[in-house]
Amino acid sequence: MQKLGLLCLLCVLSSCNNSYFCYSDEISLDELKNIVKQRIDICNPIWVKYQLNTTYTTAFSKRIANKPNDVADDANVIFDVSMEWAQKGDRLRFVCTSPGIFNGKIVEQPKEDIYVFDGKLVINNNSAFYLNDPRYPLYSVSSDKMKAKAYESLSDLSGDTVLYRILSTFNPQKQRYELKKQGSIDNSSLGLIYLYIENIDQSEKLFVWLTDDQYRTINKLEFVSGRAKYTHDEVIYKIVNGYPILNSCKTSMFFDGKLNEEKILNVSFMELKGNKIPNSLFTIKIPKDAVVQNMDTGTSFVDTSIIKGYLDSIPLWKRPSFWLLGCVNLILIGIIIYSCRNNIKLLFTKKS
Repeated sequence: MQKLGLLCLLCVLSSCNNSYFCYSDEISLDELKNIVKQRIDICNPIWVKYQLNTTYTTAFSKRIANKPNDVADDANVIFDVSMEWAQKGDRLRFVCTSPGIFNGKIVEQPKEDIYVFDGKLVINNNSAFYLNDPRYPLYSVSSDKMKAKAYESLSDLSGDTVLYRILSTFNPQKQRYELKKQGSIDNSSLGLIYLYIENIDQSEKLFVWLTDDQYRTINKLEFVSGRAKYTHDEVIYKIVNGYPILNSCKTSMFFDGKLNEEKILNVSFMELKGNKIPNSLFTIKIPKDAVVQNMDTGTSFVDTSIIKGYLDSIPLWKRPSFWLLGCVNLILIGIIIYSCRNNIKLLFTKKS
């Protein structure tokens, strides 16, 4: 009988080690940290596409404006963009596709920002135009992998990234916390776990409600830092092959209690199998006529014939160099006349 009990115990422990999540009624910061880390690690490999609707409110426009009183009361700005994010080992890909703007007008071709890390270099097409002309694209390269994270990943949008950072850096000498089971938020029937962490100096506060199951996924998160507050709510996960993957959520940023920014995410495509994620996603073919900037050294590589062709299309009097050269010539003439003033005066004196 004892052998049978021991065998059952070993089976349970073995199943916990082989399964992705091992559920326990015991709640601890370490348990939460490990599960959140596992949830972040799920997203490698991954290939996902999603719609991101972003609203910048009037309060945001007034906060960043040089003259807030000149900002209209209905100055909300809304962007509805298509996002793509892929990760396979060390390689990364971020793509943001939105309406392109050229000379202040929306053009027919969409604007596409592409950031790729191929394992050695970050390559970015900048979605910009060299010399403000779409014929001459501008690319940049860097050895800094983090420059490829130009946009937010699913873990950033769900709140897992900030939660894991705070759990990983928790210091009982500088922070205090409360962790308990809680029945609901706003009288809902969902069983939840409540976590509260604050700095003793009150500079940062974290409020999190997590599902009381083996996944411990975020139901709602609020992070307060100084005058800013960041919220992640309406967080919905989809169980894919036994793994919880973010499917939709809403994130908001408040400043001095006023809503400044709101993002709504909805996933439309997802692939978690590495053999179905093409390696071609992590490369960018730089056109021959492109200008390439090395972000590590601050230098640029450019085909001079492109510059010459562009400058030749500009009327002489519109070129900055024309007016600059004219000003330099006038200054030089003035210096020469001033330095030779005595000789000139003597010359006119002799003639008289």
